[in-house]
Amino acid sequence: MKNFFLVVMFTITFFSISAQTKEKYKSLLLEKSNEYTGQNLRDSVKTVYSRIYAVNKNLTEIEKSEFIMNNGIHCYKYIMFDKYGRIKETFGARSGENFLTKINKNKTKLYEYDENDWKEKSKQEIQLKQYYPVSNHNLLQKLNQINVPKDTVIIGDKIWSEYDADVYSYIYDQKGLIIEEQKYCVYRVAPVIENTTPNNDDLSVRKLFIYNNKGQVVNQKITNGPFSKKIPYTDMGTESPFCEDLQFHYSYDSLGRITEVRMFGCGKTVAKEEYTYHPIEDYVQNVKYYITGPEKFPILPKTLYEHIIKEAILLKVNLFLTISNRILNQNHDITLTNTTVTTIG
Repeated sequence: MKNFFLVVMFTITFFSISAQTKEKYKSLLLEKSNEYTGQNLRDSVKTVYSRIYAVNKNLTEIEKSEFIMNNGIHCYKYIMFDKYGRIKETFGARSGENFLTKINKNKTKLYEYDENDWKEKSKQEIQLKQYYPVSNHNLLQKLNQINVPKDTVIIGDKIWSEYDADVYSYIYDQKGLIIEEQKYCVYRVAPVIENTTPNNDDLSVRKLFIYNNKGQVVNQKITNGPFSKKIPYTDMGTESPFCEDLQFHYSYDSLGRITEVRMFGCGKTVAKEEYTYHPIEDYVQNVKYYITGPEKFPILPKTLYEHIIKEAILLKVNLFLTISNRILNQNHDITLTNTTVTTIG
């Protein structure tokens, strides 16, 4: 009987310690490494310039787009981060033919952040570890971001002020878990802007979080606000009307890593992604994308996970495309051309 009680006490103590030491991670979306922002960069990277050259004429636009979307540093010709890894300046939506060594600052987009918002959201922690390119952005907190206007708004003979911001508000339960996200698109233009506080008309999207008994989000209900009455919901590379059953489903493995994300709406699966992880090293090894039909795409192997372009991804388009990137970090100017990496200086 004494031995029985000892076993019971050991078991209770062991599980109590395990629960207390369960690893926590920052709940902020990491703009430098997330499928949502399209970046997979090291913390030290400050600026990226990119272009595609030697494009084979036989490639379809879809093949070109797929290559750009899967190389880990896509979307912008130029992007700059601040010391906290937040996007501060961008230029161009896609890489084009002209390599940009000098940026016309009059044409770039600038972003500002609320420092109090950043400090508060930086404190929040969750059980979910972030992996690229898992579609986990809907589970993560986003910073309030102000789009700094550069164009002058002139109405009649007067110059009007302009304010444009994406504001994210969160509701938590007693355990500190997010139970609701509210996104507001705040746009004001007037001779004098007196109030930039989000109101009900600015509400764009609401997401309701539903958890299982392990503290994992298994379902998210998506509804629109007045701001999105006439526009569809866009996510996971596709879009859907704001149907009453619009939602996300999440599945996990025994280690708490996301294995499937499914977007469901209007009675059908709109998009789905399935993830498999390397059996020894902790990174995503393969992804299956389902949008127009099931296809399996090769994605970042370990070398690419470490942000070096290798042949595996180039085979996606049979080496028809060659990508050149200049990545400026705090110590080096690194030029990536095809599968060659050169460190300068």
